Amino acid sequence: MHSAPGLQPERTELAWGRTLVALLAANAISLRWLPTHGLFSGG
Repeated sequence: MHSAPGLQPERTELAWGRTLVALLAANAISLRWLPTHGLFSGG
């Protein structure tokens, strides 16, 4: 598929890195938001 056989693993690793950063950012936002608003705050 690719002329450079090492290219696909590098792209896969970069994609997983982006996924990890996105998950960490979402967790940081939720941990910042949950203590004040909560899931069951009722308000």
